[in-house]
Amino acid sequence: MRSVVILLSLLAALALTVPWGTARAGDTAPGAQQDTTPPQVLSVEPNGTEVEVEHLQVVITFSEPMNTSVLDAAAVRVGEEALPTAASWGENGTVLTLTILEEHLDYSTNYTVTVNVTATDVEDNPLDGNGNGLPDGPADVVERAFRTEPPVPIPFQPAGINPFYIVLIVVVVLLAVYAAVRARGLRG
Repeated sequence: MRSVVILLSLLAALALTVPWGTARAGDTAPGAQQDTTPPQVLSVEPNGTEVEVEHLQVVITFSEPMNTSVLDAAAVRVGEEALPTAASWGENGTVLTLTILEEHLDYSTNYTVTVNVTATDVEDNPLDGNGNGLPDGPADVVERAFRTEPPVPIPFQPAGINPFYIVLIVVVVLLAVYAAVRARGLRG
């Protein structure tokens, strides 16, 4: 009987210390602190000017693992038009690669990469684009620009002479010579 009481006591103690139910994102162990640090964008590549028009990938690096299920976290735009892209996550959710689904970029064109405030980390902390540690809505949108290279200039090559003009020049010269010879023959 005594072993049954001990066994029931152990089971009761175990039932009180084990969390019941399904763990959810954001659940923390007792005494542990939940991550409240908002993610930031560390880098966006490419950047600057003279980006090759064949460069069809934009790589965004975040400060911490992101919620990879967010579909509209970032976009590549020309003016107001969003380019078609395919998104893939790497480096444990800290790197987002947008592959532009076009044959090539346009020459001498400004592109904008926008990281939206819908981008959240795995704890659902919203993006802190302005770095102040507070959720500021549109002020936290991150925009980075790049410009593509100008077209390669084609070296000047003089156009070939049209064969018609060569024949015309030869005929004119022959007529001039014929006229000169004929004029001499008539004079003398």
